[in-house]
Amino acid sequence: MSWHAAAVLGFMALSVLYLTLATFVWQHRDVVGSRPLIAMLVAVKLWSLFYALELSSRTEQATSLWAGLKFIGIVTLPPALWSFVRQWTGHPPLRRRTLALLCVEPVTVLTLLALPQTHDLIHVYEGQTLFGAPYPSSGGPVFWFHAVYTYVVMFSAVIALTVAMFRVARPYRRQAMVLVAASVLPMVANFLWNAELGDRPTVDPTPALFAITGVVLVWGFFRLQLLDVVPVARGVVVEQMADAVMVLDAYGRIADANPACSRLLGTPRAALVGRRAVDYLPGLAPALADAEREPDLQVELSVDAALLDARLPQLPEPVPTPRRARTRRQERGTTTTTPPTGTAAVGAAPETRELSASLSTVTDTLGREVACTVVLRDVTERKRIERRLRVLLAEQTRLSGVLRQSLMPASLPEVAGLRLAARYRPAPGGEVSGDFYDVHPTDDGRWAFVLGDVSGKGPHAAVVTSTARHTVRTLSAQGWGPRDVLEQLNRALVSAEDPERFCTAVYGQVDPPTVTGNVRVHLALGGHPPPLVRRPDGSVTSVGRPGTVLGMQTRVRLDEVTLDLAVGDLLLAYTDGVTETRSGDALFGEDRLACALAEAAGDGTATLADAAVESVLGSLARFGPARDDVALLALVVSG
Repeated sequence: MSWHAAAVLGFMALSVLYLTLATFVWQHRDVVGSRPLIAMLVAVKLWSLFYALELSSRTEQATSLWAGLKFIGIVTLPPALWSFVRQWTGHPPLRRRTLALLCVEPVTVLTLLALPQTHDLIHVYEGQTLFGAPYPSSGGPVFWFHAVYTYVVMFSAVIALTVAMFRVARPYRRQAMVLVAASVLPMVANFLWNAELGDRPTVDPTPALFAITGVVLVWGFFRLQLLDVVPVARGVVVEQMADAVMVLDAYGRIADANPACSRLLGTPRAALVGRRAVDYLPGLAPALADAEREPDLQVELSVDAALLDARLPQLPEPVPTPRRARTRRQERGTTTTTPPTGTAAVGAAPETRELSASLSTVTDTLGREVACTVVLRDVTERKRIERRLRVLLAEQTRLSGVLRQSLMPASLPEVAGLRLAARYRPAPGGEVSGDFYDVHPTDDGRWAFVLGDVSGKGPHAAVVTSTARHTVRTLSAQGWGPRDVLEQLNRALVSAEDPERFCTAVYGQVDPPTVTGNVRVHLALGGHPPPLVRRPDGSVTSVGRPGTVLGMQTRVRLDEVTLDLAVGDLLLAYTDGVTETRSGDALFGEDRLACALAEAAGDGTATLADAAVESVLGSLARFGPARDDVALLALVVSG
């Protein structure tokens, strides 16, 4: 095969390679920077294809045609490269005005090449041949203006790319250098070839060298995810957040961190980037493994405070000690370092520092995981207070009874048209539980009632119970409806640093009785078992829709229902300690509860409420031993 044929076939093969790469990138076109990269690959494909046709031509007319068409790819490269660099470095796409300005030079060059009268301003033919065919001996006067413009635009884009690359931490530097070198190589070769410097090859090597650039870009773009590191991180990290935030790549390495994270870990941000997160927070390893299955995860970590505080002197802005102000201890070889504001000295720091970590996966538009954000909050002080509270309550067991009584009303109020009864049976062990109930007036003449069940037991449950009860009272006094009250209670309970802070609740408001004595009840449930209604004929039905448990997520589904109760009707609200009472493997369940309620027999409506709750408690006692708290609230329409 002759050198001529090899050159033509080589450039043809390169055009196929560029088309293949462009097709591959097109299949991932939703990734940031993919569309400008496609434009670059298509531009070099056209350059290679038309250059191959130019080399294979035998007449000056054909050669001139393919040489002119070749410039379609050449003039497209500068704006495509600039657009790619801007998108990768996190800037918005080029504005239309900027694109229009960048198109002025390409349109001018292509116009001059298309007109026979001005074609020689770009290419001059003086009888020179290549492989026996006409070939432009030199560039015209406008060609060199075009060349200088192209070099300036493309080299400035490469400089911007290089600056961005050198901001990436050390583990990414090698890939960054390869990417920058692959971008510069074809431009340097093109400059040397056009300037006829050195041992100039027979054909222009630029399209062939751009093959290296294209392969490296696609390789780094989609395989190493190198180009995702900075844009993803910078788009997620909020510099001014008080909480520590870091972004991890697909390999668990820190892609970026905000200043709060740098302060918390005692390491400058430049040193953090590229390091494995588990090197600083070993307890994060199981959570990172679970994050692949759960997109949003909250965990608590305990880290050695001494290790974190030992890194603090590495932070920027150290306070130098004047030479003449050295203390005697420093002269003996021992140096004391004043810790930064807000950080305890090593000797005074607690043995462990407790952190709350929230992990969220970041996916692209195709649903692929590209990063993981970790939000860290130092909860050491809060945890210390909680532990101290538990110790105090354990030492003073008598406070349990006092505290339990404070979470329940001392007595139920007198409500016109209603008879009320409530019972609370604590679980064995004497710990403060999370069951609570309350009845109180609203600001518009209604009466509100609430019955809830907070997760857990002890002081923690008592705090949440107190919060729930007083939040409901406050909102009722302001005239909020049942659904809105539970929504606001959910917001009060949601806590990123305490995933166990949740409860279920049934909340209702009772309208004043009508002239016939009937009442209307507006009811909403937050993940709570539906109340039961017993009619005078003994039939029992459940009412309301369970909804979402309160305090577990920021958005909840709550439904408000309205029911009319006639004289003699009974509404019973209860906690799940009733239906979940066990006897062996059997549960008490809703059917036994309904039977106990139907069998209740009072002396008219005046005593029916008390008879109903006593009937339920009696059935529970006969069914099996008490294992959980039980709370009951009964309302009877008395007329």
